[in-house]
Order: sequence, then C-alpha cells, then structure tokens
Amino acid sequence: MLTIAIPTYNRNKEVVETISSILRQLNDNCNLLILDNASDIAVSDSILEKGIDLNEYSHVKLIRNNTNIGAAANLLRCIELCSTGWLWILGDDDLPKSDSVNEVLKDLYTYSDFTFINYCSLHHKRENQVISSGITEFLNAMNNWGQINFTSLCILNADQLKPYLRFGFMYAYSWSCINACLFSRIVDKGGKALFSDKIILSEIDRADNDNKWIPLGPHFGKNVLLELLPENSDKKLLAAKMNAKPALEYVVCVLLNLIADTKNKNHYIYIYKNMIYRIYYFDSSIFLKIKFLVYGLLLRFPKIGLNVANFLLERRNQAVTINTNQFNRT
Repeated sequence: MLTIAIPTYNRNKEVVETISSILRQLNDNCNLLILDNASDIAVSDSILEKGIDLNEYSHVKLIRNNTNIGAAANLLRCIELCSTGWLWILGDDDLPKSDSVNEVLKDLYTYSDFTFINYCSLHHKRENQVISSGITEFLNAMNNWGQINFTSLCILNADQLKPYLRFGFMYAYSWSCINACLFSRIVDKGGKALFSDKIILSEIDRADNDNKWIPLGPHFGKNVLLELLPENSDKKLLAAKMNAKPALEYVVCVLLNLIADTKNKNHYIYIYKNMIYRIYYFDSSIFLKIKFLVYGLLLRFPKIGLNVANFLLERRNQAVTINTNQFNRT
C-alpha cells in the first residue's frame, strides 16, 4: 500500500539513522526503497558497518545508481520505481516519529481516493486540517510553499502521478520536480488533497553545515512551475504563495554570501536580475521596485550588504551562512 523511498547522496551517517528508524516501523502494508545516488562510500557498506542486514527484511530494496544523476532525477526515480499505490519520499537527514508509519497508513485508508496528503512541519503548524478539490482550492489551502516543497511532509498517490512523471523531468530545473507532476495531474484530471494538522517528523535537516542544501536553486527555479497553470488567476495565487516574505531577503543574503566566498560579483548580479523578473512578474508595485534597486546596490557593495541583509533576516530568526561546497551536495 505504501512505499517509503529515501533518496540519498553522501549523507551516510544520517541516512543509516533514518533507515534504522523506518525498519522498526515496517509492516506488511509498506515497503522501504533506498536510492543511493552513487555516494562516495556506498550506503550499503555503511549499513553493514552498523550491523544491519537488509536481507532479513523482505520489504526492503536498496538500489545504487551507476552515477550521480542529480537530486531531481533521483527524486523522480522514487515515483518511477514505486511498486505500491502510495509513496512517501523521506529525506535522508529527516527522522520520522516512532508512530509515523501507522499514522500515515490510517490516513491512506481514510483518504484512499485522494491525490496528495501534506503534514505539518515542526515550525509551521495548522490548527485544523483542510481538504481541497481542484487546483484553485489546493493553492488557497497551501499555507506555506516550503511545506509543500518539503517531500518528507508529503504523501503522494503514485498511481495517479506516474502518468505525469514526464513533467517532473521537464521541470527538474525548478527544484520542485515532484510538484510539477502533482500540479500537472490536478490541472488535468482534478484531485483532492488533505492538508493535515498532524506532525510525522521528530527531527529535520540533521546534515552537517557543509552538507546541507544550498537554497539558491529552489528560489531561482521555482517560478517556472507557473507555466503549468493555465489560468492567470491561479498563476498569481501561486506566485504570491511562493514569494511571501522573507523570500527576497533570503535570496539576497544567499547571493551576498556566495559573492563573499567566490568573489564572482558580476555573475551573481546577473542571476539576481534574472531572478527578480521571474519571481515578481505579477507584482509591479513601486515599493517593490525600490526594494529591487536597493538590494541590487547591496550586491555591488557586498560587505555592507551582508550586514544589512543579515540584520533583516535576524529579525525573523533566519540569518543565513552559506558554504559554496553545498553546490555539490545533491
């Protein structure tokens, strides 16, 4: 009924802990699929070092890619190789709660005809669950873009999404390839979604600082998904949800850190100019244009700019420090 897929690359310590947690919860209604994206040290070796013999588990499969195919393609392989009706793509550095599998299975029995289930994160909670039908209701119910784009919080109807897998590969650049499949399905055939008030993770983002996702890619590419929505009103709604504060300040801070690390100022100013056009196409307010101008000047004077951008984010407890090695962590 449910496949729990863990795509992973070079996070062997974290993924073995996540696998151990899931193994304790496996039952006849769920499978575990591990997709090693050609890690430098094979995940299978790290599992054996911890004394875990996967051969003892009939519902577990580990596949090692011949080469690193990139994070997006490895995520999409989870859908491609899913052998059950439902799929949970669990991050290799996220830990589920001890009863998460049973909680998810209960919801799948209740909402068996749904397309998508989204749970709460540890930082963004819902007071009540919401059910949507169709793309406009889905976008209205989506209270936080990050929660929708965080696969560890999402349960997918794999049977419904597999015919739309090609859209995931077409829009892999968005860093939201799963949502490309999901939006395409709901726009084409409709679909119900549950936005649950439950929490299914106990810890998130356990990777070391030099092995975390770099946030620039998701911010730069996400708005290409607007192409999947035929109605202009839906485009505007999704753009507003994607770009809610402090998205712009966060991106500027990331760019300033990268300029400080690489000294390649002109390259990141080019990225910034292209990014603001994509992200804020639907918002032409004078106030926003002034912000664009000010932040563009900060990029030209990165030492001052970094202090200003971090100050703005610290007010929201979201200061950013970037290590450029993160570009290679996929």
